[in-house]
Amino acid sequence: MNTPLLDTAADALAAARSVRALGGPLSELAADYLVRQLGALRPEVRLVPGPAHERARSLLDITPHDLVVAYDFRRYSAATSAYARTARERGARLLLVTDAWRSPLADHAQVLIPLPHEAAGPIAPLTHQIAVTELLLVATASRLDTAARLAELDALAASLQRDGA
Repeated sequence: MNTPLLDTAADALAAARSVRALGGPLSELAADYLVRQLGALRPEVRLVPGPAHERARSLLDITPHDLVVAYDFRRYSAATSAYARTARERGARLLLVTDAWRSPLADHAQVLIPLPHEAAGPIAPLTHQIAVTELLLVATASRLDTAARLAELDALAASLQRDGA
């Protein structure tokens, strides 16, 4: 399924110098999933750390060539908002995945992916966040030459396993 929004998001994920992802207490799981999968496909993909001093350090080198992916859902995370806003002030682009009510970060996002009303309830189902993340990953992978990177990753993993690491 290709849509202009999916194409825009995948282009941003493929072209950024680095990708940093974060979320709130539960949506951080979707951010972590994005980082684990995307990091196998392209370099410079990181989960934003939790402690404020580590978050500050991760913001030091942010440029307009970097992309922050924020997952922000009702009971919106002040920490996610503070990081994303500071990254935007430093020039980074923002891809926001949010709920039907839209995170306060919506006005700051270059790419806004609101989940439909059916996905919104008293508890934001992680299923919808993961499904959107998987769509983003598949679309992004189609824009990258991943064969050599994945082969090297497999060889490194096999070597480490063989050597008992």
